[in-house]
Amino acid sequence: MHKKRVRDSFYYYTTKREGNKTKSIYLGRNLIEAKKKEAKILGFNSNIPHRNVFLIPLVLILLFFGFYFIGSYTGFFISNENESFFNESESISLIEPINNSEIIEETNLTEIPEEENITLEQEKSLGLSGGFELMDTTAIDTCGIALDTEGTEYQLQNNVNASSMCFNITASNIVLDCQGYKINFSAKTSSYGINNTGGYNNITIKNCNITTGSNQNLAWAIYMQKSDDNKIINNTIFSQGYGINLINVNNSYVINNTIVISASGRYAIYLQTTSENNTIISNTLKSNGVSANLIFIVYSKNNIFSKNILNASRGFGFNFAVTENRLQQMNHSIDDTNLVQGKPVNFTFNVSNVVYDGINYSNYGQVIFAACHNITLNYSNFTNHSLMMINSYNWTIDNNNFTSVDAYSNMYVYLSRDINITNNWFDGGTTAAYYNLDAEFSSGLNIINNTFNKATTFNLYSYSSNYNLIKNNNVTNIPNGGMGMYNYWAINNEYSNNSIYSSTGSATGISGRYEKGTRYYNNTIFMWGNNSNGYYHGSTAGQWGDNITFKGNNIQMRGVNSTGLMFFNNINISIEDSIINVTRYAYSWGRDINLTSLATYITTKGEINVTNCTNDYGGINISIIGGNRNNITVNVHHYLDIISYDTATSSFLNLANVSTFNRTDTLYKNGTTDINGNLTLTLQEYMKNTTGTFYHTNYTINATYGTYDSQTESINITGFMAILLNITSITNTCSYNSGDWNLNCADNCDLTTNYDLGGNNIYITNPGNIYLKSNITNFGLLDLSNDCNIILYNSSLAPS
Repeated sequence: MHKKRVRDSFYYYTTKREGNKTKSIYLGRNLIEAKKKEAKILGFNSNIPHRNVFLIPLVLILLFFGFYFIGSYTGFFISNENESFFNESESISLIEPINNSEIIEETNLTEIPEEENITLEQEKSLGLSGGFELMDTTAIDTCGIALDTEGTEYQLQNNVNASSMCFNITASNIVLDCQGYKINFSAKTSSYGINNTGGYNNITIKNCNITTGSNQNLAWAIYMQKSDDNKIINNTIFSQGYGINLINVNNSYVINNTIVISASGRYAIYLQTTSENNTIISNTLKSNGVSANLIFIVYSKNNIFSKNILNASRGFGFNFAVTENRLQQMNHSIDDTNLVQGKPVNFTFNVSNVVYDGINYSNYGQVIFAACHNITLNYSNFTNHSLMMINSYNWTIDNNNFTSVDAYSNMYVYLSRDINITNNWFDGGTTAAYYNLDAEFSSGLNIINNTFNKATTFNLYSYSSNYNLIKNNNVTNIPNGGMGMYNYWAINNEYSNNSIYSSTGSATGISGRYEKGTRYYNNTIFMWGNNSNGYYHGSTAGQWGDNITFKGNNIQMRGVNSTGLMFFNNINISIEDSIINVTRYAYSWGRDINLTSLATYITTKGEINVTNCTNDYGGINISIIGGNRNNITVNVHHYLDIISYDTATSSFLNLANVSTFNRTDTLYKNGTTDINGNLTLTLQEYMKNTTGTFYHTNYTINATYGTYDSQTESINITGFMAILLNITSITNTCSYNSGDWNLNCADNCDLTTNYDLGGNNIYITNPGNIYLKSNITNFGLLDLSNDCNIILYNSSLAPS
């Protein structure tokens, strides 16, 4: 396509070869519409003839005088000027003949007439002639040849191979025509088949058969960067890495290519970093690698996608992936001529306040909502590659059925917030989805009362999604090696009252990595397979977790070599009030709690606090293994229920003072009983690290109550325990009697009233204590025996 100024306006036009003549076809002023019309007029298929240059002088003379426009019909010089986004409802029509007056006065694209064969004289009179340069043709037969001569068409003569990069483009206005021959590159190192990272414009790459060497999953077949007005046409790419990468590429065409991706996590066509106003049509794309995506769009806008056929293999990545965070970057034309697994794509952009009720979305291969808000989606059916929700908020998704057929994810929620996902059925299907629900970079999600069944790897996956509530969900039929729920790089999420079940081996109930402030409350996890985990924190170096709380969970592990809770590189973990039953087998290393550290990634002390956790085997099994374990400290605690009771009155004592002293007679904790005479204290049984195990028990428990006798008990706390402290009233021998006063020290008298004994004697017997908090005056003889102690509290004994 060309652009020429006519007086005060620019017009786009292209050329088309008809017999021995070159026809100029004018397309109007609007770039997007011009590109669409050009695509329809020329077809962009393999039948577009090649440019030929004859070296015989006579032919050159004939070309100059008779065929001035030879070579121009594929001279795709596309403007990179910004244009407004087109209305996809507008029809595409060929343009009508034009004349001088029409050009000058033209203001509406639809008024530009249809095509006309313009003569050289007419072009000159209109100011449109010139700009058609006859391209040289250069034959190439090996990789490593620099494509560096502007205005040249390079024609490949045979199959070629390269250990790294094959062709490097270093000039603009170049055509590379492989004529169906093969480029086999990157046999040893990651590189490019055809490289245009230099940012050269108006590059055409066509008719190439490109493959990568073995195991080179970082190789790019075609790499374009900071380049405009290009065409990538009629190529076939079989890659263990990437297909076509467009970085800041504008006003270009990717048409009629076949791309098959076999590596994991790669892309067939990747538009990124402000790649705008490109046309991607009639491509056939397929992936075989795990998490490989076919068309991946990020930070780009105003691109046209039409008539593409996409087939991401079962559970192996997205077909269309639109991962944007700004409204304008989701403004693409993705029409229903695009097919996913043979069914049309349903793309909805920027709608609000709509209720979708009882819709059968099974007729679509993929359903995409972008920048849609205040939406209710009820009682609808999804199959295939199901629902993708991008940058949306305030949704209610309730009572829907998501059953995949060859799906990567039944539901994908990206950059969205305040979404209620309730009472839905998610089923991986007979071929099993990779994810049932995949939530990434989203917050305020309430995922409640759903059923998740048979996902290949993750039933519920949360990546960098914060402040979410996952509650009352049921996860069943986790396959071998799969996970029920996965919390990855997330902050302050709560998982509560979920039920997770698996009967296969090497499965995990809940897994987490890089998580902070996660709360796991009252979940039930039953894992029957061997080598399984109830909860598993990621083992990769540096994947630490912090401030994670487990409370009230019931974890039952029935397989050989299984673990209830497995932690790597964690700081400040609290495990409370949980049942962790890992069945003990002979010759099995099954553990209730397993801790390990790659210590270079923990800069502070790792504290694991285990409180009131029980099992069926007489004590929680805790192991510390692997790495430099000196950073790990485990503190094991149990609850002690204390009851204070007055034996004299048969009543419970409110506000009795209770103190606990550990084995070194150091005060550990104290408190007062409630109105029912109850007090619960959490006492540490032992501290464990790689040096050894250090016990705090046995404990001495002491209770006092006003003028009552104190009560002391000793207890070895190894689990949840209860103790009854019987506190008795002080005997009446501590009160005043006429005549001599007889006190029994064994009663541990607590005297709080002033007494005047009138000159009588005091006789004190038996070992014990008298606590004098008053003044005793006017007595005669003070008779002490048997090591009785009188303890004065701001009081006095004053004889007569």
